[in-house]
Amino acid sequence: MDDELRAAIGMSAGAFVLGAGGAVLGARMNGWTGGLIGAHLGLIIGMALGGGLVGTLPRGWSKQDRAEAHEMLGFALAALPGGALGYWVGGLGIRRLSPEVGLYAGVVVVGVTVGFIVLFCTESENLVSGVIGAGIAGGGLGAALARAIDPHPVLLVAGLLVGTVIGASIGHSMNVAIQQAAYQRYPSR
Repeated sequence: MDDELRAAIGMSAGAFVLGAGGAVLGARMNGWTGGLIGAHLGLIIGMALGGGLVGTLPRGWSKQDRAEAHEMLGFALAALPGGALGYWVGGLGIRRLSPEVGLYAGVVVVGVTVGFIVLFCTESENLVSGVIGAGIAGGGLGAALARAIDPHPVLLVAGLLVGTVIGASIGHSMNVAIQQAAYQRYPSR
């Protein structure tokens, strides 16, 4: 089995397990809305966790690929408790901070921060955690906008999907721009 297939299997397994777990946990806490949000976050964090775990195993991967896998793993492992902390803070009754907003903020802020720390430690060239975090933040904004328009499940799913795609696209574009600027500034690297 080649390394790309292993990575795909790891990402799929992580997405399935955490997506299902997030859906069940979210549904128990906040009905269908919580289930959809839990599934969304579980899928993305699960993909990062599965891909990161597979990438840390001793294989014939390049140094760059292993650094990206470590960054994904750091993001995922930090995003889980970050989301729980954010959800708890959001439930304290702070004005304009709902538990869902706290959940997304905790996942993005804590996950991206730890992902960037791992990025600098492993000297990765790609801001993988930034792209993942931008996708999650976009999904959260899309869900909030969809719920403000009409609290219908189909509209919420559309908001999550469209927001995630737009957020990840923006994150990827910023990643490419940062890489190009770095290569122009330091052409020998």
